[in-house]
Amino acid sequence: MTKPIHHPNSLIADAFRLPGPANYASGLVADLHDLPDNVLLFSRRCFAPHEIKDSAHHRFVLLIALEHAGEVCLNETILRLGEGQAVLVLPHQLHHYLNPCEPRCWLFITFEQPAVEPLLPLRNRAVPLSPAAFATLRKIMDAYAACQTVPGDLRRRRYLVLGVAMLLQELLLTAAAAYAPTADHEMPSAPPTTRTLVVERLNRLIHNRMDQHLTQAEIARELRMSTSQLRFLVRQTLGLSMGRYLMRVRLHRAAALLGEGRLSVAEVAAACGFASVFAFSRAFKRGQGVPPSRLRGRKA
Repeated sequence: MTKPIHHPNSLIADAFRLPGPANYASGLVADLHDLPDNVLLFSRRCFAPHEIKDSAHHRFVLLIALEHAGEVCLNETILRLGEGQAVLVLPHQLHHYLNPCEPRCWLFITFEQPAVEPLLPLRNRAVPLSPAAFATLRKIMDAYAACQTVPGDLRRRRYLVLGVAMLLQELLLTAAAAYAPTADHEMPSAPPTTRTLVVERLNRLIHNRMDQHLTQAEIARELRMSTSQLRFLVRQTLGLSMGRYLMRVRLHRAAALLGEGRLSVAEVAAACGFASVFAFSRAFKRGQGVPPSRLRGRKA
């Protein structure tokens, strides 16, 4: 039987025809104020370790699971994303994928928008796409493909931006109505595994004690496991070394605090567990490519 047009599987072939971006922070600009802009679309089947980026960014990331459920770390929580569901990652919000090498088809729509507040109801929520949202997503993908063919067509770029704005509004309406998804566009999430539960505890520990420079041995003791077990679990589940993951969490939190502009660089360094401003500035510039003072007060 042919799957309905709003089924996530119906978009898989089109998702994989999207060209890989040369620059993950440079999309299509349409010059429409207060709407999503600098839009970029791409898909991923899996994430090799070298594709997992450490740098925080001030872009929104709308992640849509077209095929297969999966789990995403969002700051200290783990969100289980079912097939046909979407989640919005806010600027500077740490996001990471559990079991990143598992095959799947996930679609990414990244963009910039001046105002964060209107989209806050989508934060840390798996929202199912309604049939109308799937129809809008199809139009967005068609418009993006047309823009790639005729890159100078401003009218098509604006149509793309309006489509992304419409999709976000449809997701907001679904979230506000506490929509109960049907079997047509949701696959039941599997119960959390032991590894997932340990990673949840790990994330809570790191975020709750961010201002302390916890060593890997101290973290392992808190989780009642050996240091080697902890390192193996993080490598297998997150695709990163334990040291790189800890640094990634701290730098993302630092980027978010710097963007708010309320704390000085020294205060941000202390809040994120760095022993000195010098050590923080050196690590931040190495990881983010710019000194922390450059990012302070920068909004999405």
